[in-house]
Amino acid sequence: MRKIIALAVAVLVGFSSVFAAMPERIPHNVEKYKKICRENIQKVKKGMYREPKGSLKHKFITPGCDAYLDNLWDWDSWLSGIALCQIMLETGNKADFNECMEYQKGCIYNALDYCGLEGYIPIIIAPDSLLPMWAGLATPQQAREMVERNYLDERIFNAPAGVYTLAPTEKRII
Repeated sequence: MRKIIALAVAVLVGFSSVFAAMPERIPHNVEKYKKICRENIQKVKKGMYREPKGSLKHKFITPGCDAYLDNLWDWDSWLSGIALCQIMLETGNKADFNECMEYQKGCIYNALDYCGLEGYIPIIIAPDSLLPMWAGLATPQQAREMVERNYLDERIFNAPAGVYTLAPTEKRII
């Protein structure tokens, strides 16, 4: 029983120290951090927009950093787009809002291109993936090109020691 009480006290102390480090949630602080977030999003928004590429036929949004590369992510891209459009709407700049909406629509159109009959969409769609072939969307010529460009290339996919986890554009250290 003493061990349980000691564990409970340790957990409570740990949680209280986490909350103690956070700024107090008062209107001034909320507005201050909202302003900081909005200013930074305005600076990086164009870097989140991607043009059609490879198997992604429509414009789309990446979720905000280079780690996402040029891939379309299901929830991440969609929710990032919603946040971006909301911020563009709040700034009152109709042109920025309309541009954001075009990329947001593209996220949905790209996802629908790969949606299964049961409603499943992939978590990630990479421009150079084999997914169009598996989904039956690629023509025979496109399928042949994808196999040659990806599967048969040992530097990208069919590696001697298994599948590489890095994207083709990432620097390899091996």
